[in-house]
Amino acid sequence: MKRYRREVAKALGLAGGAAALSTLLQKLYAQSIPQPEVLISKYTPISVADVIVFRDSEYAVAVDGRRKEVLAKGKDHASVLKFLFNNTNFKTVVVIGDMELSTGLSISRDISIALLGTLKLKDSVNEHILSVTNAKLVIDGFGVGVLDGNRLSQTTDGLHGIHGSSARIEVRRLTIQETRGSGVYCESCTKVVVEGCKLLNNRSSSEGHGIRTLDTINVIIRNNYIYNPAFHGISFSRNVGRIVVEGNIIDSPSWHGIITFAEGDPNKACKEVSIIGNKIYNAGKVGIYIDQYAEQVSVVGNTVNTTGGHGIYMDVGAKKVTVEGNTVENAGLNGIYAGV
Repeated sequence: MKRYRREVAKALGLAGGAAALSTLLQKLYAQSIPQPEVLISKYTPISVADVIVFRDSEYAVAVDGRRKEVLAKGKDHASVLKFLFNNTNFKTVVVIGDMELSTGLSISRDISIALLGTLKLKDSVNEHILSVTNAKLVIDGFGVGVLDGNRLSQTTDGLHGIHGSSARIEVRRLTIQETRGSGVYCESCTKVVVEGCKLLNNRSSSEGHGIRTLDTINVIIRNNYIYNPAFHGISFSRNVGRIVVEGNIIDSPSWHGIITFAEGDPNKACKEVSIIGNKIYNAGKVGIYIDQYAEQVSVVGNTVNTTGGHGIYMDVGAKKVTVEGNTVENAGLNGIYAGV
């Protein structure tokens, strides 16, 4: 438990935060959500800006740790969270318990979130769960946090779990599921880290990847489990560079497991791509697809098992591609194929 508390504090960048979260995490592990009077009396603040949000019956309740004061309380959980996420006084927010969202949540300033519960869109809410613009988001689910898009009740495609635009995104140990789009979708971002996450059943007729990045640099995608996306497990499009894809398990993507794609434009090539030690199962088309304009690509030590097409495909024109130490079994076409 002490190690776990240190991890929480470290992930949120909080000096001395382990002791402050002790009571809360003990309650969580005992599967007992503390009552308001318990939280207010025992929660020791980590800093002036710290806030904890929890469920009290129908209500979402936000407590200021320093003053032990209720900052917001409401049956509309989204309104309480929006108030916190958009208030620059609160740099760190801990969410405990399950919240039902009447709208998606927009973030436009730097924030760290510990999610120890589920944020689920209500029926017929056609929005991204979290939208981040011109800001840095650090969110850690510690193996229990869930973003749920409730996709079967949605009617609009292209709705993502986390949508980043001109942002810096770090997502760890979080489950993102049932979105009518991609689990994580980042465009024009300067840093993206997705690590130790589960991305499940992110699907629609026109959009649906486990993780998709466009026009983005500095990307690390490591040790995730991706299951049943409508298109690709991990997709890089248009000027994505300095990429590490390592140790992921991708199961049952309808199209490709991992793909680089410049959309036919040599000026939009994906560059400096390392695809290392991933496992891809049951890909509808190709396990690993390297498009014709990709440059400086390493495909090393991956396992591909059962594909509708090639196991590993390199299109004609791809430059400086290294392919070694991979295992391909049960490919529908060639195990490894270089376009000519």
